Amino acid sequence: MLFFKKKFFPIKTTIFVHKENSYYTMNHTVEDLSLFNALRQGDGNSFDHLFRRYYPMLCAYAHRLVSLEDAEEIVQEVMLWLWENRGDLIIESSLNQYLFKMTYRRVLNHLTREQVKTKAEAAFYERTQAALCEVDYGRFEEWTGK
Repeated sequence: MLFFKKKFFPIKTTIFVHKENSYYTMNHTVEDLSLFNALRQGDGNSFDHLFRRYYPMLCAYAHRLVSLEDAEEIVQEVMLWLWENRGDLIIESSLNQYLFKMTYRRVLNHLTREQVKTKAEAAFYERTQAALCEVDYGRFEEWTGK
C-alpha cells in the first residue's frame, strides 16, 4: 500500500511507503529524482551534473575525519561505484542521504584499514628490534670470516 503526499515547498516531495507494517519517509528533491532516473538509464550528462553537485560537499564531509587527499580518493570511489552500479541501484532514502551515508561508511572502512596497517607496522618493528637485540655479533663475525 503506497501513500503519496506532496509538499508545496521549493522542489521537495515527501513519499510515505507502507511496508511490512512500518512507514518509511523518503525525501527527494525533484532534481535529484530526475538525475537519478537519468543516471539509471546511463545518461553521462546527468552523472556529470550529479558529480559536480555532490563532489565538493562529500569531500568537505569526508575531510572532517581524514586528510584531504584521502577524502578526495574516497569520494571518487563512491562516485565510481555509483556509476558502475547505476542499473542495479535502489535508493530507499534521498540521493543526498545515500551519498553521504556511503561516504561516511567508506571513511570508516578507510580508518579501520589504516588502524590495522599501523598496528601491523608497529608489531613488525617490535619483532625486528627484538630479533636484532638477540643477535650475537661475535658469532656473526666468526661466520662471515671478518
